[in-house]
Amino acid sequence: MILSESMLIAMPALFAALSIGLKAIRAVSAKAPFFDKTIIVAAAVTHLVMTLLLSYGPSMTYGQHAPDALIGADALNYLFLLILSTLFLASALYSTVFIAEMTVLIREAHDEKYNHWYVPTMLFTLSTLSGVILSRNLGLMWVFIEATTLSTAPLILHHKGKESLEAVWKYLFICSVGIALAFIGVLAMTEAGRSIKDAGLNVDALSAGAANISPLWGGIAFVFALVGFGTKMGLAPMHTWLPDAHSQAPSPASAMFSGALTISAFLCILRYYQIFSSTPMIGFIRQLMLILGLVSLFVSAVYVIRAGNFKRKLAYSTIEHMGILAIGMGLGGGAVYAVMLHTLCSSLAKHSLFLTSGNFLHAYGTVNVKDIRGGVDRVPQSAWLLVTGTLALLGFPPWAIFITEFSMLRQMVTDGRWFILSVVALFLTVIIYGFAAAVMRMAFSKGQGEPVQKHHEPILSTLPQWTFIAALAALGIHIPQRLNTLLHQAAAALGGN
Repeated sequence: MILSESMLIAMPALFAALSIGLKAIRAVSAKAPFFDKTIIVAAAVTHLVMTLLLSYGPSMTYGQHAPDALIGADALNYLFLLILSTLFLASALYSTVFIAEMTVLIREAHDEKYNHWYVPTMLFTLSTLSGVILSRNLGLMWVFIEATTLSTAPLILHHKGKESLEAVWKYLFICSVGIALAFIGVLAMTEAGRSIKDAGLNVDALSAGAANISPLWGGIAFVFALVGFGTKMGLAPMHTWLPDAHSQAPSPASAMFSGALTISAFLCILRYYQIFSSTPMIGFIRQLMLILGLVSLFVSAVYVIRAGNFKRKLAYSTIEHMGILAIGMGLGGGAVYAVMLHTLCSSLAKHSLFLTSGNFLHAYGTVNVKDIRGGVDRVPQSAWLLVTGTLALLGFPPWAIFITEFSMLRQMVTDGRWFILSVVALFLTVIIYGFAAAVMRMAFSKGQGEPVQKHHEPILSTLPQWTFIAALAALGIHIPQRLNTLLHQAAAALGGN
């Protein structure tokens, strides 16, 4: 059973090694784009099938692991694994279009070489993120989150320009500092759980013996984990790497950063939250998460209006949604279920918009809002994707994010948290205005009389997004029983209901 879960980590790395090996063969290297497209899609489909097999059929292993297992799936991390696998398949399908466009541009430029490292680094990113999610040991989880920094850095540097170089160094420096702080949290947790027999850093053992954890060392461990992993998650004020990295990476990679990388770091924080969820410390932990969540909403509200680059706007929207997740965990109770659903829905919506931004970049040569006009005439499918995806992301009905945000606001009313309710409502209103105004301008404003040339939109450049947006609308109307059970189980693991 452990073998199948371990293979979810090993399999993408093996496909990455295959991609690198094929490029070393001169006769094959000339057909690198074809093999790259085949390999990344094959790896994505295989990963999703293996993920589904963890909870379907006679080979089911989801929820079955030894108490001291290093790797294993439970309700909480299985939800995150499903999100990761689904998002990567969308990025893989879109990557076939991206690779084809990249090949054409290289042929036209003559002096550029094909980037042989795009597909291997995407696959190594899938491997390391799978490791983060499936880890049941806090030390191993830290190792994998550190590995994600190394696997994703080449994607930020993909375009090899001055801004890309600046963004990757900023990313490496800030995230390395954050991960170093998280390591202090791991060390503190080792000391905190010393009185629990044979616990080590195992999440299950620490959760079972949480009553015996030292409050002092436990508090230190959580604070360092929240700040350290919060850096990778994109919580303010540790967020400063995120807008630059998201704006410089290729769109399929940016979509993975926003939809999968940040929530994997969030899961790391949730593992610490899970350990302390039944102890008196949980009140202190929730207050910290509320504070960082509100700060993140404030930063997003300030900068989403000022950002002229659409991908940077999306990056600040990511910070907003990470803040919403933190606020939901700070509220506790029924809001925890809403957080689980919001994690799924916001990931799908953000992923859709980042992929769609790639269509605008290819059609207009830029994603600066002021330079894009007449989207509905030039790229009609992408323009309507932009509009509907934005409505879904901003929490308009019937899309499911309306349900998640409404549930959290209702929890604030129930708990009598009127000040937090007022602040959150204000910041969300500002964010909605700043984001929606830019999208309406890009999609519907007219140019200065110049003729509109309709741009070709390959089906795989829009199909993943339409699928996600339709899924978000369906989830806003009805949540399937199997998914609903998984969400409730994940929330229950964190002390929610």
